[in-house]
Amino acid sequence: MLYRETHWLYRDGGIDRHLVLYRCPDGVPFARKLLSESSSAPAAPDFDFYDARLAYREGVSGDGARRIAYAQGRDDAVVKQRELELGVDVVVDAGFDDYLRSHWDMVSPQSSLRAAIVVPSKLATLPVLITEPNNGDAKVRNLRVELDAWYRLLAPSMTLRYRRADHSLLEFQGIGTIRGLDGRNLDVRIAFPPELRDISVDPKDPGAAAQLTLSGHCRT
Repeated sequence: MLYRETHWLYRDGGIDRHLVLYRCPDGVPFARKLLSESSSAPAAPDFDFYDARLAYREGVSGDGARRIAYAQGRDDAVVKQRELELGVDVVVDAGFDDYLRSHWDMVSPQSSLRAAIVVPSKLATLPVLITEPNNGDAKVRNLRVELDAWYRLLAPSMTLRYRRADHSLLEFQGIGTIRGLDGRNLDVRIAFPPELRDISVDPKDPGAAAQLTLSGHCRT
């Protein structure tokens, strides 16, 4: 166990928001991410992520096709940023999940799908190829995401497991958001157990979670 994630999906000020709180194994929060829907691009939300252990921040801001990707190595460092042009098939962070579900029938063991993912730390978009390995079953569908480049065999890939009945994400495996203390993104397996989903959460909970003090370290 490296860490835990708690997700809140809610509406605030007429905007769909997605708050993620990252906790140490003992429950102490150390990082937070807030995503806000973009009216012009549902798969490309604005987001801001901050990890107190590394004093690292990254995100995407703006609206419309032209957006600002930014990254800051530590609190007192200069913020690096770049304006990016987001096309139809360019996705941002957790918007990739929405993109896959909206293109559910366009991927099969016989056909693949091309898109691009914004990577704020690189201030760039990276082309990806989405395929469906023929190893799922009647209940679970597996999708694979890898770089759409000649060197993709040398680069890390991601695997996502979805429940066929309602297209809900069950598991993510690959390079995640959280970094190790060496600054490199961790290779993780994140499970989203359906039995832990709760639609009766107090609306005040995400606001309270957004105000929690983040710890600068996790106890080992």
